[in-house]
Amino acid sequence: MNPFELKAALLAKHAQKPVINPHTHGVEHGSNVWLTNSKLPHLACVARSGAVSFWPAICYFSTTIRNISRGLTVWRYACRSTGVLTNNSLINNLRYKHMFRILATFALISACLQVAPLATAATDEQQNSAQPVNAVIEWNRTLLAIVRSPGAQPATIHSTRNFAILHAAIYDAVNNIEPRFSPYLVHLPNVPRSASKIAAADEAAHDVLVFVYPAFQVSLDTELQQDLAQIPDNERKAQGVAVGQAVASQLLAARSADGANVIPPPYIPGNQPGDYQLTPPNFAPADFTQWPQVTPFALERADEFRPDPPPAPTSGLYTEVFNEVKSLGFINSTTRTAEQTEIGQFWNGNIQDFWNEIGQTAALQRHLNLERSARLFALLNISLADTAIAFFEAKYTYNFWRP
Repeated sequence: MNPFELKAALLAKHAQKPVINPHTHGVEHGSNVWLTNSKLPHLACVARSGAVSFWPAICYFSTTIRNISRGLTVWRYACRSTGVLTNNSLINNLRYKHMFRILATFALISACLQVAPLATAATDEQQNSAQPVNAVIEWNRTLLAIVRSPGAQPATIHSTRNFAILHAAIYDAVNNIEPRFSPYLVHLPNVPRSASKIAAADEAAHDVLVFVYPAFQVSLDTELQQDLAQIPDNERKAQGVAVGQAVASQLLAARSADGANVIPPPYIPGNQPGDYQLTPPNFAPADFTQWPQVTPFALERADEFRPDPPPAPTSGLYTEVFNEVKSLGFINSTTRTAEQTEIGQFWNGNIQDFWNEIGQTAALQRHLNLERSARLFALLNISLADTAIAFFEAKYTYNFWRP
């Protein structure tokens, strides 16, 4: 099946219900608990030109954003009139995360859970390791803890970028030693197959996180030392460490001029009907204004799948969508179902964090080994990172008000 046939299959299967319901899809979260089941479909991904291809998730981008513009899942939009939902955390993140709800779903479905039937038994090295979970999940949990620490995540750097760099480095480090899949970016010459994949993953993860979160170096150094202490101190370990260091260094160098660290340009709202306005009640400045220019991880360019323009404010379609937002968005709405309310509350948060936790549960329940865990999290997080870049490109192209 080629990418376009796969896109058609995705659209046909999911056009009617693009949002995951926690009960019908078996997903549930609490403070630190995520449960998933196997009701989600297994879909194949496509490799191209020596890099992992993310066509299924990215091809779906255009259609899903059109769905958003038509008012689907509008519970989480906040209308400005009195009596409408105005949760501050919801408003502060509405600039991007309402679209992640749909797109991240397809990033995981089309790019990640398809590895489930491919799960294999752990290698001898992994069986002999004293680590309670594999290195991929461990370092994913570490990054989640960092981004949830107050003030740790720079306000102008979208966290999806750091997740993608982390897991691309882990994936390429492991895959250079046991090349089961196409590399993402880094292909090292003459890598000994005897090198420790666990040591490579640990070292690559550590080096990336120390670079992007230098304030956490002490705790990250300690974590690395504890992990490496569980691996026999021999040549295999040293080889793995060297591979991890080389991969992390090359990936960080490749992303050093990707445009993420430039000073965000100021945003001045227009004064015409339909122009985007700052969001009440705090009227915070528009965020991530530099993100449309960030170099994508897998897309050829940020506007590769730019959606069509939103409907004109004077059109009948816009009136229909606006009325639907008002009807479903009121705090005491009589048209919003209990299920819609539950879905909105369930997805209130940083969607990329939730999907990484779901990915952890999926990997553990399906007993994915180190190599396939590394691939799963690279696919997931590169898809999420490019979704953010493409989303902001569309947002600041059209500069359309809400709803």
